Amino acid sequence: MRDKYIFDIPVYRKSPGEFDAEINTAMTKRVEYITSHDPERRRLDKETHQRVYHAVIAESGGPWQYNQIVGWLRLFVEGGKIGCHPWWVDSKRLSRRMRYKRYYLQTPSDILGVHLRKESSDEIFDILLKRLSKKDKEPQYKNHYIDLDVFCGCGRLKKMDTDV
Repeated sequence: MRDKYIFDIPVYRKSPGEFDAEINTAMTKRVEYITSHDPERRRLDKETHQRVYHAVIAESGGPWQYNQIVGWLRLFVEGGKIGCHPWWVDSKRLSRRMRYKRYYLQTPSDILGVHLRKESSDEIFDILLKRLSKKDKEPQYKNHYIDLDVFCGCGRLKKMDTDV
């Protein structure tokens, strides 16, 4: 029953801060280019600055949250075990302008392997969070960003429900 996926965790090319730094660098270069062609070297007004910003974002493939994903960690349940299948983009080089992405199952093997006996929901969440947090140290994920925000949010909601 490995096709019973319960949660998808995105893996990004870079963290939000690193992506913002790339965009800011591209913005600086673009603004310098535009002002260098103005004989009076005037600063850009807010409206023009916003248009340039949106153009840079569009050229970069779009907003970070939806367009910089290079992989997924798909959690599944199988008997008394929670596992994970890694799905990865089919590309030799990961760049911010990847237009045509195709994801493939990197390995049908379980890369998480959490065996459960009689743990509570909170204990299961904590075990999964600990294992998933260690994934960013592995060579494949080392220079990427595993976004656990939504996963943690769901776990905290569950904990808040039990606290009330």
